[in-house]
Amino acid sequence: MKRALIILIVIIFSNCFNKGDEVKNSKYEILFLKGEIKIPNNYKLISLDDYEKIILEKYTDTLFLKSKRLAINAIKENFSEYAFFYDEKDFENTLIIYPSPNQNVNKYVKDDLINFMTELMKFQNSNNNFSYESVENKMIGSKIIKVKGRLVNSEFSENNIYSTQYIFEGNGKVFMAYVMHKNRTIDFEKEITEIKYD
Repeated sequence: MKRALIILIVIIFSNCFNKGDEVKNSKYEILFLKGEIKIPNNYKLISLDDYEKIILEKYTDTLFLKSKRLAINAIKENFSEYAFFYDEKDFENTLIIYPSPNQNVNKYVKDDLINFMTELMKFQNSNNNFSYESVENKMIGSKIIKVKGRLVNSEFSENNIYSTQYIFEGNGKVFMAYVMHKNRTIDFEKEITEIKYD
């Protein structure tokens, strides 16, 4: 009886600790994706125009401000539909999902797409004094390709930024997701792989 009581107490306390550790998520419907994504509550859906206002208020360093604004303008010029999320705890941590031109995603094109995405990141970031180092490249299942790297600025080498790109297929269409985060372990792989489609 005493042993059963001890086991019961251990289970209750472990459940309490586990509940405290759980990350609370919000659901967002992404219309052009015809799907729903769950992401942590501290991430908020925002327009790129509103995000640009935030960075104009918060950035004092013109180098970082310039690179962010260039990226924002490139997205606005090329994509009319997108879902952009930023971290309220740290506005530099972002996730964007947008449609991609028709491109099959499968094991046969995996290596070519990984090489293309990696070289593109190296080229684009070299223009902004960032070097790009590959961290992880892989195929998840049969419809998601993940390309992850570390961006290091030549003037601020202590500030690492991790970028993760996904190209994935859902509802017969191809989409891209792009994550920027200061924490190497946060790249939304779970969230991207668990998108629910209509």
